[in-house]
Amino acid sequence: MASVLACATANVPDGPAASGAGGATSTSSAGGGNVTSGAGGAVAHCPDEASLCGGACVDVTKNGLHCGECDNACVDTAQCVAGECQEVCGAATACGSAYVDVQVDPSHCGACDMPCPAPANSEPVCVKGECAWLCAGGKLDCNQWELDGCELDVSQSVAHCGACGKACPAIANGQPLCQSGECKPACNVGYDDCDKILANGCEANLKSDTKSCGACGKTCNSAAQELCIDGTCKVQPFSWNVLAQKDIVYAGHAFSLLKLAYNSATSVSANWCQEYTNLCTSFGYKPTGCGVQFTSMNNGYGVCATQYLSSLPDNSLGCNPSSSIAAAAQQNGFSDATPENSFGFHYCDSSTCTKTMCGTQYCSSALSYFHYGQPHGYTLCKK
Repeated sequence: MASVLACATANVPDGPAASGAGGATSTSSAGGGNVTSGAGGAVAHCPDEASLCGGACVDVTKNGLHCGECDNACVDTAQCVAGECQEVCGAATACGSAYVDVQVDPSHCGACDMPCPAPANSEPVCVKGECAWLCAGGKLDCNQWELDGCELDVSQSVAHCGACGKACPAIANGQPLCQSGECKPACNVGYDDCDKILANGCEANLKSDTKSCGACGKTCNSAAQELCIDGTCKVQPFSWNVLAQKDIVYAGHAFSLLKLAYNSATSVSANWCQEYTNLCTSFGYKPTGCGVQFTSMNNGYGVCATQYLSSLPDNSLGCNPSSSIAAAAQQNGFSDATPENSFGFHYCDSSTCTKTMCGTQYCSSALSYFHYGQPHGYTLCKK
């Protein structure tokens, strides 16, 4: 049976007086016991496990006043264990050859030889004599199911990043990633998180952003009228000056919204229809305008698609598209956008796709309706 020992000097009382009379003068072993000669020739007998100390039989293997031998007292909080004075603090229980605290020992929790189990990815602990367990190695028990233990690695779980239930948010132009318990963006090709703000995701289009052209922080020279074209700063090869560019979603489609101004009434391309195509493709996009039910026709509507690459799978911008493009610009912070200064492809033929841009209202039916007399205008390029 286990014996509970307190952290104090074990002043075990003297055993029963040895049989005989008088004080002890010498001891010897005879007949299986310790034999001691007393005064007047009396003989004292102690059990095998005991020794005669001060006229009493004591067990020197655990007596704190006679530890190992008579009169060898353990001091302070030491206890006599196997005939040696040892420090055994706390509520200690003898389990086999060791003394343990069954209130905190996971190998003897509540009682001797009652080990605590450890589910997957955990360490056993004993709390007030009852078994529990702690998750280890960056794992947590998020489903509160003991059978699978600490089942989740919260250092890399997107749904539980750093803590149970802490999900990483959706990332614009990328995917959420959990690294070392922190949510980070994994950007799509051509995008990057240059401002390090998780909420706006991978905000920089490295193919067209003049402030991050090809890489974060690589700025194009605006004084030299450089544009970011396919990730490289280049002097504008157009008769338009791009004043602003913004990636947007409108009517369920992804577009690049451009604010433009004419540098010249004469196109540097074969005509202004081709220049609009070249402008959008330089950003890696396509020009847009009337929907496929128009551009599939065998006339000027169809020419906008077959010759000038106009792209839109539905008629969400209308035909002509100027009013919808103006609305898209207004919704994205350009309050001065109107149908009269916003354009997309409408009707393309040799009479409307001219080398020189006209300068009066509603004069261009190919690029309805941005004419040379306006200070600036807006268009969309479809991603």
